[in-house]
Amino acid sequence: MIILIVIVSCLVALPNLFGEDPSVQISSTRTTQIDDVLVARVKNIVDTANLSIKRIDRSNDRLLVRFHGTEDQLRAKDLIDKELGRTYNTALNLSTDTPKFLTALGLNPMYLGLDLRGGVHFLMEIDMSSMLDQLSETYADDLRVLLRDKNIDTQSIVRDKDSAIVINFAEKTQISSAQAVINTDQSLRDLTWQTNDLQLIGRISDKEITERRTHAVGQNITTLRNRVNELGVAEPNIAQQGLDRIVVQLPGVQDTAKAKEILGSTATLQFRIVDDRSAAEAASAAQSGRIPLGTQLFYTRDKHQPVLLKRQVILTGESIINAGTTLDSNTGLPVVNITLDSKGADKFAIGTKLNLEKPMATVFIENRTETVEINGVPTRRNVITSEIANIATIRAVLTKNFQISGIDTAKEANDLAVLLRSGALAAPIQIIEERTVGPSAGKESIDKGFQASVIGLIMIMVFMLMRYRVFGLIANMALVINLVMIIALLSMLQATLTLPGIAGIILSLGMSVDANVLIYERIREDLKKGLSPQHAIDAGFKRALSTIIDANLTSLIAAIVLFGIGSGPIKGFAVTLSLGIITSLFTAVMLSRAIVNWWFGRKKLKTLPIGSREILPFLSNETRFNFMKGRKLYVMSCAVIILISSALLAIKGFNYGLDFTGGTVIEVSYEKPIAIEDIKKDLAQTNIEGLQVQYFGSSSDVLIRLPVKAGENAASISSNILDNLKNDVNKVNVKRVEYVGPQVGKELVTSGVLASVFAVCGILVYIWIRFEWKLALGTILSTVHDTFFVIALFVILKLEFDLTALAAILAVIGYSVNDTVVVLDRIRENFRSTRKGTPLEIVNSAINQTLSRTIMTSMTTFLAVLALYLFGGPAVESFSLVMLVGVVIGTYSSIFIAAAGAVL
Repeated sequence: MIILIVIVSCLVALPNLFGEDPSVQISSTRTTQIDDVLVARVKNIVDTANLSIKRIDRSNDRLLVRFHGTEDQLRAKDLIDKELGRTYNTALNLSTDTPKFLTALGLNPMYLGLDLRGGVHFLMEIDMSSMLDQLSETYADDLRVLLRDKNIDTQSIVRDKDSAIVINFAEKTQISSAQAVINTDQSLRDLTWQTNDLQLIGRISDKEITERRTHAVGQNITTLRNRVNELGVAEPNIAQQGLDRIVVQLPGVQDTAKAKEILGSTATLQFRIVDDRSAAEAASAAQSGRIPLGTQLFYTRDKHQPVLLKRQVILTGESIINAGTTLDSNTGLPVVNITLDSKGADKFAIGTKLNLEKPMATVFIENRTETVEINGVPTRRNVITSEIANIATIRAVLTKNFQISGIDTAKEANDLAVLLRSGALAAPIQIIEERTVGPSAGKESIDKGFQASVIGLIMIMVFMLMRYRVFGLIANMALVINLVMIIALLSMLQATLTLPGIAGIILSLGMSVDANVLIYERIREDLKKGLSPQHAIDAGFKRALSTIIDANLTSLIAAIVLFGIGSGPIKGFAVTLSLGIITSLFTAVMLSRAIVNWWFGRKKLKTLPIGSREILPFLSNETRFNFMKGRKLYVMSCAVIILISSALLAIKGFNYGLDFTGGTVIEVSYEKPIAIEDIKKDLAQTNIEGLQVQYFGSSSDVLIRLPVKAGENAASISSNILDNLKNDVNKVNVKRVEYVGPQVGKELVTSGVLASVFAVCGILVYIWIRFEWKLALGTILSTVHDTFFVIALFVILKLEFDLTALAAILAVIGYSVNDTVVVLDRIRENFRSTRKGTPLEIVNSAINQTLSRTIMTSMTTFLAVLALYLFGGPAVESFSLVMLVGVVIGTYSSIFIAAAGAVL
C-alpha cells in the first residue's frame, strides 16, 4: 500500500515539472471557425517573420501557438492581430506544457496564484442602490401609465431617496380608487403600500429585492464569463462571493490592460424592423457605401450578409427580464421565450402591432475601450461593434411574453437566449478590490520560492544526517516523499498555490521532521535504558505516536479554522499547512517505519546507527537542569511582556498594510538603480496627497503607496501614476498593481481577527480536553506570551501588518503550541508512571527528557525559515523574520513558561 501511494503521488506530481510556454491563443468568434485554412495562415505569418515556434496545438474552438520565449510571443501577437483583425479573438497566455499521456490520464499541474503566475484579480460589488433606483423608476413609470389609463388623477408620482414611490393626491377618496386599480395589476404585486395623509407610498418588498439581487449576480457572472472567453484564459475563476459580490481571477493573463478593457465593456440589444428593400439592394449599399435614407446597414453574425434595417428602435434589451429556450409544439423546432417588464411590454405591443407580418431583427451592439498604437504611441479609443443575432417574422402583436422562432438548431436557440439574458450587465458593478501582477514578478516569485525551498530542504537534510546518521537518511527520504505528496495533493485537488502557500510548505517541511525526531529520541532513550535495538525501535514508534498525534492535531485545528474563516493569503497558507500536516503523519509514522523494518527488520543488531554524539555540547550527557527553580520569575517576565506589548500597541499601534487600510500599491522595477527623490519629482505633477515612495528589496525596485479616497477611480489614478513614471533613459517595468477599497479593508480586519481568535480557541479547547486543566492553563499562558511578544516586534520594528503578517503570527502560535504539547505529553506520562518525587521534580525531569528533541526540532524549523528569509525575496521577508523570532520565543516558552504556569 505504501509503495502504491508513493508511486501514485510521484505520477500525480509529475505534470508540475514541465512548466509553461509563452503562447498566443486564437479563439473563434460566432462568425468564424478553427480550420486547416487558419492553421496555414498562422503558420505562414510566423514563418514569414522568422519566428521560432515550439509547436501549434489545435482544438475545436481554439488554436494555441507555443513559443520558446516571450519576445517571439509578443511579436507574433502583433503580427497575427494585424493579419486576422477582429475576425478572431487573440490573447497572450502562459500555457502548461504537460505531455499528452499525462493529460489523457486527467493529470494536470497545480494552479498557481496571481502572485506566482501573474494575472488579474478583481472583486466586484453590485451597486444595489443604483439597481433599486432603476427598479423603482420603472415601477413609477408603470404607475403613471396605469393610473392615467384608468382616469385616476394624481398630483405627482415621485421616487423618494430610499427608493420608495410616493403618489400624491388632491383628495383622500382618490387613494382608495388608486389602491383598487393597483391591486388588480399583477406586475405591481411585489410592492407593499401604506397611506400617509394624501400620499400613497409604495416600497419594493424584501422578496423582490432578494430575487433581483440573485438575478443580477447570476446574469452579471454570465456576462463577465462571456467576455473573459475572449481572453483565452486557461483557468479563469468567476464566482459569486457573498450576496452581491463577484470574484474574477485570471491567472496567467499577460495582457492585463486588455483584460480590464474587456471586463469594462458594455453591451446592449435592439429590436428593429427589416427594411423592405431586397438583399441585392442591401449588398449594393454595402459595396457603394451609399445607405438609403431612413435605414442603417448591419451584418448577420452567421453568414456575415448585409441587411438594411429601419433606424427606428422598437425595443432595447434593457426591458428583457428573462429569456429561455423550448421546443415549438407545432413544428418541433427550437424557439426562444422572452419576458419583458411592463414598460417594455407596452412599447413592444405598439411597435409590433404596426409591423405585423414584417421581419424583425435582433441586433447585438457592444461598446468597448481598447488600446492601439497610433504613430508608436499607445492610445485608448472606443470601439463599437454590432451584428444581427436573429431575424424572425412578426406573426402577432407581441407584449410581455413572446417567442422568437425561425431558429434551426437547439445550440443556436440556447446561444441567442444567453445573448439576450447576458448581452448587458443586469446591474451596475464597481471594482472594490483589484490586484494586477506582471508575469515577470510572478516568475521571480516562483524562482525565489523554489530556491528557498531547495536550500531549506538541503539544510534540513544535512542536519538530520549529521545528527542521526542512517536514521537521518531515512528521515530525509521521508522528507522528500512528503514534499512530493504535498505537490501531488495540490495538483489532484486543483488547489491554488500562492506565495504564502510556499511559506506554508517550507514551514511544514521544517516541522515534518519533528515526528521523526520524536521517534528517534524515544529510541535513543530506550537504548540508554538497556533495551535491545529491535525492542527500542518498536517501543520508540509506539510511545511517540500519541505525542505526534497531539502535536499535529493542534496545528491542524488551527489550519482548518483559518481556511474556514480566513481569506486570501491566510487561506492559501492554511491549505498547504493542512496538507503538510496530513502527509507528514503518513511519511513519519508509516513510511519511516516501513523503511526501518525493511532495513533492520531481519538483522540481529547489537547497536543502531542512530547517532550517539550530540551536536550541542551541553546535551552530551543526560541533562538535569532545574528549570522550575525560577518559575515565578518566568511567569512575572511573561506578565511584564504582555503589559509592555499592550502599552506599545495602544500608544504606537500597528503599521497597517494595504489589506487593512485600503488604498493602492504599485510595485515597479527600473533597469538601473534610481533615487527616491527622482521618482518623487516625476510624480509631483500628479498632485496626489499622501503619496509614499520607498525601496522594495533593492534600489531599482520601488513601492508606491496611494491612500484610498472615496469616490476616486483607482484604475485611472494608477494609470496616471504609471504615465508619469515613463523614462526613456531608465526603463521601468510594472510588476504589480493592487487596489483595495475601504469597505474591503474593514471586512478583512474583521475576518482576520475572527480567524485568529477561533483558531487559538480551537487549539486551547483541544488542550483542555486532552490534558489536565492545570497543564491547559500553562499552555494558555505561553500562547498569550508568544502572541504579545510577536505583536511587540511588529510595533517596535514598524513592520507592515497585513494578512500575510497575520498568517505569520498564527504560524508562530501553532508552532509554539506544537512544541508545548510535546513537553506536556511527557509531563502527563511521568505523572502516571512515576510514584516517587515531588511535582516539581517530575516536571523538571519531563523537560530534561524532551530537551534534546525540543532543540533539534527548533533547529530544523529555524533552518527552513532562515532559507525563506535569506532567499525568498522581499514579498515574504517580514513573514520569515517574524517566524525566525517566533521559533526562538516559542522554544523558550514551551520549556520555561508553559510548565511554570502549570505548577504555580
